[in-house]
Amino acid sequence: KMGMEVATFLDEHDSVSKVFYTGLPSHPHYELAANYLNGHGAVITFQMDLDEKETSKLVEYLEVPYMASNFGAPQTLIEQSTFFTYYEYSEAELKEIGVPRSTIRLALGYTNSTEEVIKDLKQALSKITLESVI
Repeated sequence: KMGMEVATFLDEHDSVSKVFYTGLPSHPHYELAANYLNGHGAVITFQMDLDEKETSKLVEYLEVPYMASNFGAPQTLIEQSTFFTYYEYSEAELKEIGVPRSTIRLALGYTNSTEEVIKDLKQALSKITLESVI
């Protein structure tokens, strides 16, 4: 339930360009997931129309998640994917696999509430949105 609520919040936010979560109809494997999965988990990947530096600022503005590349903890964790998972990839390779510099992976932990995570995402996204307007 928490994953779906956070994924829906991100999917509906104007600053977020793409959300990868099997529970959302926009996911390329939504139909398969609906047939084979019993729930959709707590890992959400999303992208924004930001460069790598702006994406880093967004991650830094978040207060709830811990920055980490391991997603097996009780705390909510976050990863800027091109710094952790895809750090060895060139620009051409990132483009080929469809991972822009603004890709963020969020793993929701059970020690945080849905409201707490969404509130934190709202404040960080509003700071980035405000900065891009100025």
